[in-house]
This record gives sequence, structure tokens and C-alpha cells, in this order.
Amino acid sequence: MQQGGNIENEKREKELAKERAEQQKKLDAERKVSEQLKAKLKADRDAQDKKDREARAKADAEQKQKQEEERAKLLAPDKIKLIDLATEIAGIRLPAVSYSDAQNILNNVQKQLDSITNFIRQEAKKL
Repeated sequence: MQQGGNIENEKREKELAKERAEQQKKLDAERKVSEQLKAKLKADRDAQDKKDREARAKADAEQKQKQEEERAKLLAPDKIKLIDLATEIAGIRLPAVSYSDAQNILNNVQKQLDSITNFIRQEAKKL
């Protein structure tokens, strides 16, 4: 009888081992599907994040460009005013003098006026 019992025990053990192997296969298959889904979700999330970043960067760039254009429009009248001032200063006619000391002073004044005119024009270009 022990042999009969042993045979039955062996059959049960084989059946249990077979069931465990089948369950393990199912678990492995489910795990694989789960990992694939996680990988797909991560890829989708990463793609969406990239799209969002690109959209934000594009919106930021457009906003910055609009601000620069508005600033340029606002400053244009000032720029013109400054250039007109430089032209006016450049057009100043210095009086004719007879003494050389006075002429030296006027020469220095002319150099300083030229310097101021150049400074105003250079700074106006930056606006």
C-alpha cells in the first residue's frame, strides 16, 4: 500500500509542480504585459512632457519677441528725438574769434561737441 500511496503522492506532486509551473507562466506573462504597459505609459508621458516643454519654449520665445517689438515701437520716438538732438548739436555754428587763445577754446568745444554727438548717436542705436 505504501507503493500505491507513494505513486499517488508522486502524481499529486507532479500535478502540483505542473500547476505551479502554469501559474508561474501566467505570472510571468502578466508581469511582462504589466512592464510593457508601464514602458508605454512612460514613453507616452515622456513624449507629452517633451511636447509641453517645446510648446512652453515656443510661447516664451513668441512672448519675448512681442515684448521686444513693443519696446522698439515705444522707444522709436525717443530714438528719433535723440538722433535729432545729435544733428542739432552737430549743426551748432561756433563764432569766429580773432585771438588764438579763444580759437583754442573753440577747437576744444568743437571736439567735445563732436564727442557728445557721437555718444548720443551710438547710444540711440542701442534703443
